Amino acid sequence: MLEVAESVIYLVAGYILMLSAAGLLLGGLLGMIPSLQEQDFAGAVIHLLDRLLLVLMLAELTFTVRRIAHTRRLEVTSFLVIAIIASVRRMLVITAEHASVMNLDSPEFQAFLGEMIVLAVLTLFLAASVYLIRRAPTGRDDPDADQ
Repeated sequence: MLEVAESVIYLVAGYILMLSAAGLLLGGLLGMIPSLQEQDFAGAVIHLLDRLLLVLMLAELTFTVRRIAHTRRLEVTSFLVIAIIASVRRMLVITAEHASVMNLDSPEFQAFLGEMIVLAVLTLFLAASVYLIRRAPTGRDDPDADQ
């Protein structure tokens, strides 16, 4: 009985994630229209890229929920991939926000640079973690990684 309830919860969560992703994708496309009308092509592309990366995060979460429901095992690799996408998304967003700030002495630019360094190091550590988990000879997160 509890397994059925758990499966229903995973199924509902998966559908909610898919609907959210579809809504974000549609919202991203519709959100481009005002920027394109104002001929702000860079703003339109940045907005769409931001939404697409959120959709990728939701897609990875949906995959994770489906995999947990199927295997009944929590796997860390999927969460690391989500964290990598989130980190890259944040780097792109703050780069777009600070594209006009080029004064090296500005505290705003120094804060931006500090955040970029932290995010870059975090992304490298997350990627290294995924690599090490997939290369581990025993207790692997993804037994099908080499196939």
